[in-house]
Amino acid sequence: MSGPGGGPDDTIADLKRRIAACTLCAGDLPLGPRPIARFSATARILIIGQAPGTRVHASGVPWDDDSGDRLRDWLGIDKATFYDEGLVAQMPMGFCYPGRAAGGDAPPRKECAPQWHDAVLGMLPQDRLTLLVGVHAQARYLPQLKRLSLTERVARFGEDLPFVALPHPAWRSRLWMTKHPCFETEVLPPLRAMIAAQLASAGETPFQRPHGIFTCKANHLWDRTCQRKSRPLSEFWCSRCGAPTCSTSGWFRAKSPNGP
Repeated sequence: MSGPGGGPDDTIADLKRRIAACTLCAGDLPLGPRPIARFSATARILIIGQAPGTRVHASGVPWDDDSGDRLRDWLGIDKATFYDEGLVAQMPMGFCYPGRAAGGDAPPRKECAPQWHDAVLGMLPQDRLTLLVGVHAQARYLPQLKRLSLTERVARFGEDLPFVALPHPAWRSRLWMTKHPCFETEVLPPLRAMIAAQLASAGETPFQRPHGIFTCKANHLWDRTCQRKSRPLSEFWCSRCGAPTCSTSGWFRAKSPNGP
């Protein structure tokens, strides 16, 4: 058996038991340790959030609050799908409730990610889509974008795949969305299509991904070099069927001056 952070000899069940028994920062947790993480070998969607709140600490269920309801709405999936470990993995930056700080919950504990993330990632499919929900996850997994604001990172939708940066869906996100309506009109529709395509592929052959091109289950192509954040979604067409949007495709090619 490997060391505390896991290793090649771990099975998923072993790793889950080790995480559940973790007391690495127990002395700094006001409610004690209760690590929250869910994952499997078939989950092609990974959600990396911040840390559990008091409600999630009490229930042991990730995103079991208003923020979770808002996140599920953004992704276009129901609770049954969201909590199916075979489809969606949940790995926060901090696995336990960190306590309070000025203005809300404290930031995630710094011990969790270096201790456990690599071991969990090693159990997941290589062709996963990873949703970085909030600034803490984005700082770790998109460090090259640290000088950008949250709004600028979210506006890069599709440019950093397989990572997608999202705001944290706390109540404050409603104010942010009011200031940035393009999130609802230009980011959420293709994001939901990506999610649907990943869910449909669970347990099946991974997507083909030639250089610069992403292919959905219906073989609709999107060349990420063509996407421009200043273009509304209506200016993108599905390169196979020519439609301006396509419910079965998560990737779109920009219109050429002469049409499709």
